[in-house]
Amino acid sequence: MFKKVNWQVILVVLIVPLLIMSPILFNGTALLGVDGYFHYNRIFEAAMQLRDRNLSFLNLYTFQQAGRIVNQVYSPFVTYFFGALLLIAGTWYKFQILTLYIVYALGILTMYFAATKIGLTKRWALSLGALYTSSAAVYGFVFGATWKSIALAIVPLVIPSLVHLFEGRFNWRQTVYLGVVVALLAQFQVLTVAIVLPMLLPFFAHGVWVAQAKLRFLGRIVLASILAIVLSLNTIMPLAEVYRNTLISPVAMNMMPQTSPIFQPTYTGVNSNSDIVISVMAFLLLGMTIAFWKKLSVLTRFMAILAIVYLVVGTSLVPWHLLETNYPGLRSFLQMPRRISLTGYALTIVVVGNVFMEVRPDNNVVRSLTPVILAVVSVLLLTQKVANNVYYVQNEKTPLYAGLQATSRNVYSPDIHKFVQLQPLFHDGDMGKLIYHVDRTTPDYVPVDSTIETHQPTYDAYMNSFSKQWRPYQHIVNVDGTMTLQWKSNVANKKRLIPVVAYERTKVVLNGQFLNVNRLKRNTVGALYVADRRGVNRLVLSYSPATITKLGMYLSIMGWGLTVAVITFNFFKKYDR
Repeated sequence: MFKKVNWQVILVVLIVPLLIMSPILFNGTALLGVDGYFHYNRIFEAAMQLRDRNLSFLNLYTFQQAGRIVNQVYSPFVTYFFGALLLIAGTWYKFQILTLYIVYALGILTMYFAATKIGLTKRWALSLGALYTSSAAVYGFVFGATWKSIALAIVPLVIPSLVHLFEGRFNWRQTVYLGVVVALLAQFQVLTVAIVLPMLLPFFAHGVWVAQAKLRFLGRIVLASILAIVLSLNTIMPLAEVYRNTLISPVAMNMMPQTSPIFQPTYTGVNSNSDIVISVMAFLLLGMTIAFWKKLSVLTRFMAILAIVYLVVGTSLVPWHLLETNYPGLRSFLQMPRRISLTGYALTIVVVGNVFMEVRPDNNVVRSLTPVILAVVSVLLLTQKVANNVYYVQNEKTPLYAGLQATSRNVYSPDIHKFVQLQPLFHDGDMGKLIYHVDRTTPDYVPVDSTIETHQPTYDAYMNSFSKQWRPYQHIVNVDGTMTLQWKSNVANKKRLIPVVAYERTKVVLNGQFLNVNRLKRNTVGALYVADRRGVNRLVLSYSPATITKLGMYLSIMGWGLTVAVITFNFFKKYDR
């Protein structure tokens, strides 16, 4: 049994994530950056719903307990998994250590798997795994709890499918593999799927060209697509239902400042000095592709060209200022062109390794030590930056908003003003304290009467209507997946603006009377106006998803259950052999 254990892989997977996290471990200090409060709210919601066995389409415990729908439209399966981890960990600090380890180990293992599948040596594969997990594609999870980092950590799993498509030979196992990988990406972030799918097209086109049984090849691609869609219905259907409402759009960003600086020799204003290593990889990719073009296989040429395209498209070499002028929706949908470059990092790293293997430099030391040196430098530079960030948030003068990588206008707390005041809450067994003491303005998926481009005034209005208003109300989470809001009024029939939202299928009951959601008045950020009565007022919120939405969710759950069972059976069957 132990002869089958790959001890080199185990050592790298153990050491590299722990080294990256070492400043957090040694100082007992947690980090929580730009997306931290948004995702920690979602995770806490999932944890509380699991703890109380009170699953609901609404977010009952979080996001100002305003009746918003967030978890069901953003990575629901994975969020429940993280919620379970939070319950196991018991504190946010332990949870952060656990999840950081999982994400960075995942980045190493997926890249190792992809690299070995295309024929790279174990040393190259492990080195590229360490390099990838310490690159900007994945490292954002430690600085800002960015969810895209988890999605990008599994992007290398797409690379074997590129080879399968290119060869035009697609058996049943490869069909299932492609469908499951695409669906797995959708479980983390739908936008990442939208960026990854074009990567498949050139290889698919070549596969159709060379396939001897073209109809069989096309048929299995269709089956892989159907499988991916069915397994993704738990994300697609709730998203489609909620988007039937008019929602506050994601913040509109100026796209040129959000491009990738990967081709710049020096870096300013980025999270990690390890970025310089991926820049070296990018220049190696460009230089070696041009210099050794004739020596490269057709497959490697395809992969090199595509990697270069992804890197370049996400940079300022593309006139994004003109594109956003002509297609303003890009400012809210894509927001940051560097996401395209980040998605291409996995392919870039693999192609550089593949080129080295095909060209085979005469100096064996160069061929063997190049990936190791690059990986070690990348990991050490990242660890150094983590240490600098830990030092920064430990400074008693660091404001709360600065520690959260936000502006003072987008963070509110009645009693916490410095980031060091937040640290004890990471270690507190009452995990709700971290969530309820601070509000980070995130008006995603809030229903409104009309929408415009989202800028700072929208955030200010949400702050004033929700973040600063929800605490005086009494919130009661009911066992049937509904929520009751209570308050006292000294005046009857007074129109009151309450920090609650309502979707088309939300049911609102005020003091025993059902209110017509379509006739309720809202302010610009969705807060409702209701006529309260003298004395105690009770407003009950509930939500009933459409039957087609529930059917899609059930199909997805059953599909994943069957898929996991089949994969597990085949794994143990192969292991027994």
